[in-house]
Parts: sequence; C-alpha cells; structure tokens
Amino acid sequence: MKRRNSAVAIVVSVLVIIIGGMTAINWHWKESWKLFWYDLRNGFSGFGWLYPSALAAVFVLAALWSFVVYWILVRKKRYRYVAVYNFVCLFLLALCIVFNVKNAAASRTKCIWEPTKTIGHSFGVVNGDTYTGSWEAFEENYARGRRVMEVDILLTSDNKCVLKHEWDVPVQEGISEENVPDEETFLNTKLDGKYTPMSFEQLCGLMIKYPDLWVVTDTKYTQEDEIREQFEIMTETIKNTEGGHSEILDRFIVQVYNEQMYEFLQSQYGFKTYIFTMYKRFYTNDTVGIFRDVCRYCVNHGIEVVMLKHRRYDNYSEEIQKIADEYGLKLYIHTVNDLDAAEELLDAGVAGICTDEIYDSDL
Repeated sequence: MKRRNSAVAIVVSVLVIIIGGMTAINWHWKESWKLFWYDLRNGFSGFGWLYPSALAAVFVLAALWSFVVYWILVRKKRYRYVAVYNFVCLFLLALCIVFNVKNAAASRTKCIWEPTKTIGHSFGVVNGDTYTGSWEAFEENYARGRRVMEVDILLTSDNKCVLKHEWDVPVQEGISEENVPDEETFLNTKLDGKYTPMSFEQLCGLMIKYPDLWVVTDTKYTQEDEIREQFEIMTETIKNTEGGHSEILDRFIVQVYNEQMYEFLQSQYGFKTYIFTMYKRFYTNDTVGIFRDVCRYCVNHGIEVVMLKHRRYDNYSEEIQKIADEYGLKLYIHTVNDLDAAEELLDAGVAGICTDEIYDSDL
C-alpha cells in the first residue's frame, strides 16, 4: 500500500505540473486544447519563441518536481505526508479537468449546416438585377436549385425587420437613408419600380414552407445596442412564426463582424451556426496577422466558416488560404460573379463563394 501511494505521488506530480501548467499557459494565451493541437501540428507558426518556451519549461519543471517529491517524501518514507500530498494533487487535477471540459465545450464546432459551393447574394440575380432581396429573386433562385441564400436586413421606422441592402439601394420611390419608411410603406413600394419587397416575417414563413432553405444574415449593425434591438426583433419574429421556433432558428447562419458581436449573440440567443465575416475586421494593414488572430478565435469558439472579399478587390491571397487550412476552417469569398474566377478560387482551396449569378450546378 505504501509503495502504491509512493508510485501515485510520482505520477500525480508529473500530471499536476504538466496539465496544470498547460492549462494556465493556455488560459493566459486564450488557447483551447483544440487550438493547441492545431498549433502543435503547425509548429506554432506565428507565435514566436515565448509560447513554445513556456511549454518546454512546464515539462522541465514536471521532471524536476517529480524528483523533489521522490527525494523528500518517498525516499525518506514520509508516507503520511505522501497520502495528503496525493489528495491535494488529485483535487487540483480535478479542477483542471473541469476547467478544460468547459473550455472544450466552448470550442466545439456548433455548425450544423453542410456548406455549399455557392451562397446566393441577396437571394441572387433576377432578370439581370442584383441586390433586390425580393420575392421574385427568391422564387427565381430557389427554382434554379439554390438552397443557401444571404439576405440584408434593416430596421424600419416602426422597428420591424425587412429585407433591404441599403435604404437607397435598390431604389424605392420616396424611400432613402434620410426618409426611412415604416414596414407598411416599405412593403407597398416596389423595388426598382418592379420587384416585390419582403419582410423578415415573410422570410420566416418561407423557411417553414421550404424546410431545405438556409438563410445567411447580413445585419449591418455592429454596436451592441443596435445589435440587441435588431436581434431581439428578429428572434421574437422567429418565435412567433407558425410552425416552429427552434426549427427555423437552426437554419439561420448568422454573420458576425467582430469578436464582441459573436460573444454578445452567443450569450443572448440560440443560434447554432455562424460565419465570421472579415470586411469590417481589417482595420489595419496587417491583413495576415489579423486574419490569423480571427482564425484562432474561430477555433476557440467553434466557428467553422470565415468569409472575406475577393482578391481582385481586397484581401484574399495564397497565404490567407494557407492559414485557413492550418486551422481547419472553411473559407468563403464574396462577391464573385465571374465563373473562371470562381473555379480558380475553388481549385485554390476555397470552400465556396457568395455570388449573384453562379449556381452550384455551374461548378
């Protein structure tokens, strides 16, 4: 029994130092275990020397501490202290395990959407017109096989959510950024003089009617008070839709534009699928550094898809693609309407594109 306790003391000494030390280091660097395995596989690229050095120090300390325990407690046969020491170590191990299980749950992938090659931008093109978000655009694109569609959502003057890219685009007579309409006025005013506007409530009805329809939200706002107001209205509308609350909720793919927006939405609402969209996140010229930070954040928080602009206009590059691959993330590019460019992007490793004109069947 005494020998067994002594052996346990050596083992738990090593485990406490290694697991406890790595837990503390990962907490300091905001590193989940899932992210740690990616970093280990990638040779800690982008880290510099400090993090790997700290990990190495943990293993050295574990070896030294196990020797100290053996010399002070085991070799001198202080078995009573060995039993107390084992109890304390096992308690600390239990705390580390609880912390890491909670951390692992946060980083577990939440995405239940099977990504497609194309996402219809504002439903997609109709009669050569883009950005309409109209009934006609939905019907045209759904009939052509599109099942994942992005919509722009704005708030009317009477606090209702409607589908509109900007109040000035597409054109609606009497409606502008300076003259925001109520919902009734919006729905009764044709888009570009010919297309039928759609409310968010009507969109929810479509999602009940078509259970294979997935909707990517573009909600524009980034300030917490604006986000709160818009998403409270959206979730209340979803809740009141006849035919089921959670079933619709699970088919919304929410675009978030920064870390704070994700954390707020995740703490308040029950969405399961997110896309981290980069166009409002690149606020310095360090594109690669910012993108790597975002990828690490996505891994830590279970976000599976990142979206950014096409390289002809903005930020996509081979290095960006390599970083996304290193962290096991799917990369989408918007807005791509050239078929050759789309095929080139897919060949380079991009998972899909947001597009007005291209369909999965084209690729």
